[in-house]
Amino acid sequence: MMNHSMSSGSGSLRTNQKRSLYVRAMFDYDKSKDSGLPSQGLSFKYGDILHVINASDDEWWQARRVTLEGDSEEMGVIPSKRRVERKERARLKTVKFNAKPGVIDAKGDIPGLGDDGYGTKTLSFLGKQLPESQEN
Repeated sequence: MMNHSMSSGSGSLRTNQKRSLYVRAMFDYDKSKDSGLPSQGLSFKYGDILHVINASDDEWWQARRVTLEGDSEEMGVIPSKRRVERKERARLKTVKFNAKPGVIDAKGDIPGLGDDGYGTKTLSFLGKQLPESQEN
């Protein structure tokens, strides 16, 4: 059996083999909403079967959608499992603020929200806290 890597005292050399596999899409992917595509993308929907022709890259895989008649003619790149998981972790770390612009009054209060219960309020634009007695 032939090994596809060669070792020497200073390091190793590996050949980049194409890996081929079939996968079922567990999410929708719209190529028009992905700004990082290196070449022609392939959109797919949840449940689609994809024939991954080349999975040797860590970020992008080359694939075709499988239909009842077999592989479709359209080929494109799809995000690799690693890329999707990394983007999802980054998305979950993102904080989205729902406050509407212009709703903070002159004292720095947001209408409808009371004190924090500890007698202090944070004035974020000044970066310091004032005791309750100094606010009025």
